[in-house]
Amino acid sequence: MKLHVAALFLAATILSVPCMAGDTIPFPPLEEGEWTISTTGVLNNGERFGTPESAIACIHPTRKMQEDLDAMQKKGCSAQQTAVANGMVRYTVTCSGKGGDQLMNATLTAPDAHSFRQVITTSQGTNELQGRRLGPCKPDADGSRKAT
Repeated sequence: MKLHVAALFLAATILSVPCMAGDTIPFPPLEEGEWTISTTGVLNNGERFGTPESAIACIHPTRKMQEDLDAMQKKGCSAQQTAVANGMVRYTVTCSGKGGDQLMNATLTAPDAHSFRQVITTSQGTNELQGRRLGPCKPDADGSRKAT
């Protein structure tokens, strides 16, 4: 399983209890708006990868995290919170596959509602994602704007 930007939108369940699809997860209270995301990573072979900070669509990160985790769970993955503190959640996601279980350990830190940092470690390497809220969503041409 490659490290994907979608992994940014994972979170955890209640302390030491496996998460089932549809559960409400205590994601950090990140605000809806225009966000920038950057990634940096290192594969076990030393290869580095990443994307510079770039604006993405208007999102509600908390809702997006829940939706992406639910989608992974529908594909047979399970999530378990391993630690929680003020502004930080540490969790593990396990996905069963043809080559055996894939394990992802993540730490999501959100010091405030306008920024986050997530470090994800898998058997392939480590990926760090950073997000920063730019401001409110900009309206579409028709004057509406709905966050994803």
